[in-house]
Amino acid sequence: MLNMLARAVGFSNYQSWRATQESVPAVAEPARAELGTSAAHKAVARLVRYYDREGRLTHWPRKRSWQVPCLWLIAEHIPIGAVLSEPQVNALISARHTFGDYALIRRDLVMLGALGRTPDGREYWRNPQAAPEEVGVLQRALAEAR
Repeated sequence: MLNMLARAVGFSNYQSWRATQESVPAVAEPARAELGTSAAHKAVARLVRYYDREGRLTHWPRKRSWQVPCLWLIAEHIPIGAVLSEPQVNALISARHTFGDYALIRRDLVMLGALGRTPDGREYWRNPQAAPEEVGVLQRALAEAR
């Protein structure tokens, strides 16, 4: 029912409407201005607004190109080489965001290839892949904002 109401006012679903209602500027403008002018820095300037002061994702970006660096930043907090159960992965993911949809992030991490899992979904592990340049820039920007 909530999805139908959200669609009636022009949003794709209830979660996207809720994300726009709860968005609060989390990082001061001077920190955004100091990011620089390269392509990675410009991308990060857009992404910083999706994080709070503790470095947690406050709402899910709509564009896939903005979601990917956010996913890699979450994946950076999952240990490489450890085989984890689904509840353990959910706990690690939940610690890195505030909007409460760890299943969305877990599925996207698997689709991105940052996480691997068994066919039955009982065990997960982090695949050792290099994150894009934007992730390092995003980490530095969030650290400066603290």
